[in-house]
Formats: sequence, structure tokens, C-alpha cells
Amino acid sequence: MNIRELNYFIEVAKEGSFTKASKNLFVCQSALSKAIKSFENDLDIKLIDRTSKNFELTPEGQLLFENGVIALKVINEQLDMLLDSVSLEKGKIKLGVPPVISTIYFTSLI
Repeated sequence: MNIRELNYFIEVAKEGSFTKASKNLFVCQSALSKAIKSFENDLDIKLIDRTSKNFELTPEGQLLFENGVIALKVINEQLDMLLDSVSLEKGKIKLGVPPVISTIYFTSLI
């Protein structure tokens, strides 16, 4: 399982449609369908019930959707924190402001 496949599955489950999800993900519908089928084969679990006319998640698919949303949120938060810490330069900023301007403009900010 990789993050891309999990993201694809979550988008399909959220939208309840391969067509809508493919538009949101900027992926053609057939490629998205194949990716989800491959994802199911890798996990050896059926996630989407394809026998009914209406879109329906299996109980396993519903569980993966609920937990996958949380997992992706945590992963994205951690990646953001990592990227922020790598690109963040630490230091001091000194700001000089004339007294008249500081009393008019910066008192509410400070």
C-alpha cells in the first residue's frame, strides 16, 4: 500500500463515484478504477461492492475509509512540520521604527 493509492481510495469513497473522484484527482476514470482494483488486490480485501448499481463500500472499505482519513491527515501534518523545520531559518529580527509612527500604527500590532 502506498499513500497515493490510499488517497485515491479515500477520494472515491468520499465522492461515492469514480467519475467525480477522477475529476477531483485529475486522473482518468479508467486509471483510477485500475488503481483501486490494484489496491484491493494488494490488500487482498474487497473495499467497494461492484455488484450493486449504487456505489457502496464494503464493511472493510468503510473501516479503511474512516481510519484512512485520519491517517492521511496525520501524515500530511507531519510532512508539513518536517518541511517547515527544514526550510525554517532561525535568528533574530531587529526592527527600527520612529517613535511617532510606532505610536500611531504599531501599538495595536504589538
